[in-house]
Amino acid sequence: MRTPVAILFSLLCAVTACADPAPTHAILDLGSGDEAVIGLHITAEVVREAVSSLPPDCTVLVLTLDSRGGFLAETPALADLLAKELPDRFDVTLLVREASSTAALVAMAAPRLAMFEDGFLCGHTPVERMGDLDLELRGEDLQRSLLVAERCALLGDRPALIARALVTPTPVAIDAEGGLVERATGDTVLSDGQRTLTLKPEDALRFGIAESIVREGDDLAITLCQSGTPSPAAVRAQAVLDEHRRAITERIVAFDTATRDVEELLEGSLDEGTRERAARLLAVIENMLLTDPRVCALRGYDELRVEDLAQRIEAAAGVIP
Repeated sequence: MRTPVAILFSLLCAVTACADPAPTHAILDLGSGDEAVIGLHITAEVVREAVSSLPPDCTVLVLTLDSRGGFLAETPALADLLAKELPDRFDVTLLVREASSTAALVAMAAPRLAMFEDGFLCGHTPVERMGDLDLELRGEDLQRSLLVAERCALLGDRPALIARALVTPTPVAIDAEGGLVERATGDTVLSDGQRTLTLKPEDALRFGIAESIVREGDDLAITLCQSGTPSPAAVRAQAVLDEHRRAITERIVAFDTATRDVEELLEGSLDEGTRERAARLLAVIENMLLTDPRVCALRGYDELRVEDLAQRIEAAAGVIP
């Protein structure tokens, strides 16, 4: 016969077993360098898919970003994901080493922004890739970019002036009361208006753009997550991001190989065999223009440039006199 103490102990064990598990956290790497193009390697869709595998007990999410920018068209979707969707499930922090151009605008929308001590936010005037040239946006196109930037700042409750200065050269100074003003005079000038703004961690922290600075060697779990243990599901979530990056990189390499090889063929006249090979390469490029338009746009290819390539192949084969 079980004693009252044994019964009490059994009940306590049962209650403990039914209790909610301790909260966990996930630290996910969005990519870096050439494998961190906004709109290609980093999209709202793939981040959403990755975090969907995290269990309900994972309540803290840190996303690390090291990106030189990408496609402005993807910025609103990523901003909405960071500012509206993810906070419904997680305490979200975006940890930045480099966030340039469109990546800087995405960072402005983050609920909480942390920066590595050697990190920075760097603005860049939006461009349109035309062949091998980058043409700065002007007029209405630039105004649309500024609206995107200001909306990102609004979502993240950050100064619209800083967002504008990340898109187009804008003077930014600090007035006597410590506020940000649009002028290039004063004791402290963040930007003289001659180029887009670059923010170091100390300045970002000072003006409420960033909430914390992470030092080399800091334990991210302690510094940013505060409590809990890593979620085992974070491995699966990271695998989703890694596999997507690999797939995008493979498609970029395939496109680069096709365009390089066809250009090499076009250095001379085409005989029957090389013309057939050039036609196959052209088919690859034309197909990728349909299936991976951003990969093509990254390399400055659109319908007109691909059409011009087709005409050059015909001319080299002697079809066009």
